[in-house]
Amino acid sequence: MDAIIFDMDGVLIETESIYRETFKEILSQYNVPFSDDFFLQLTGTTLEKGGAEKIIREFNLPLNEKQFIEKIYEVFDRFSQQLQPREGVMETIKALKMLNKKVAVATSTVKNAALKRLQRTGLIDFFDVMIFGDEVLKSKPDPEIYLHTLKKLGVEGSRVVVFEDSVNGIRSAINAGIVVVFGVLHDRNHPQSLIEAGAKYVQKPPEIFSFFLQKILHFQRDELYS
Repeated sequence: MDAIIFDMDGVLIETESIYRETFKEILSQYNVPFSDDFFLQLTGTTLEKGGAEKIIREFNLPLNEKQFIEKIYEVFDRFSQQLQPREGVMETIKALKMLNKKVAVATSTVKNAALKRLQRTGLIDFFDVMIFGDEVLKSKPDPEIYLHTLKKLGVEGSRVVVFEDSVNGIRSAINAGIVVVFGVLHDRNHPQSLIEAGAKYVQKPPEIFSFFLQKILHFQRDELYS
């Protein structure tokens, strides 16, 4: 294994609940009831690449795409002043850097917003490669973002582990030729759907990260004594 690639929202940072409250508040301003099922369908998509249009169309909102996206980021920013890394994330990334593994972020979030979140959580300086939603043409589940990340890392998909929390994200990684994808659970996704999408192992943090590190350290010991 040469590199580890992390999705950001829902994997490195617990932002899904903030997105949920953001959409809920905005929709309430137009007397539109919030739908958890519809929200789950959006996970892993990029607002600027069809996500916002899909919401506007679904709920017949009197806003254009630009207005709606600006409103989302404004409300999200208000709700996310105290962002923290998910439990076990910081320890995992530090351990990987000590093992001289390449570490990357492949997120559907646009660059400016993603950098702000990574800065707030203290994660920004740990990554060898960061690829953002506005640096690719197509959103997950299209493999473009992962193909781009692999190219920047200079590694093959068979030599990479990915951490994702959405069906779209898992499919994106697998479609890019990545064999091992870990499904990161939270309160707004479902283990069975992640497994059906192709995740090899599914668990909540910090257990999923500690399990992964145990496997890595075991491999390192085997390599040392072989």
